[in-house]
Amino acid sequence: AYASAAAEFGNAAEEARGIHDDEKAAAMHANESASHLLDGDADAALGAADECVRTRPDWHKGHFRRAEAFAAMSELARARRSYAEALAILEGGGSDE
Repeated sequence: AYASAAAEFGNAAEEARGIHDDEKAAAMHANESASHLLDGDADAALGAADECVRTRPDWHKGHFRRAEAFAAMSELARARRSYAEALAILEGGGSDE
């Protein structure tokens, strides 16, 4: 179920990107990342999180999703850095939606 949800979120992200709606595209990539992680695919989760961060680097959720993927891969130093980046964005007044 999560794999099909990830695919749907990925398609929605591409559609949003096609109409230049970066905010929606980033949100869809974040959801895609979470779905991949729930499906047990940390590599795909990281790829979707990276797309989220590339699309909207000032949004904490993309960095949080990267951290979750790194943690699932036992890449704890990288996870800590990504969690710290998400927190810095929140504390610095970045987008908290």
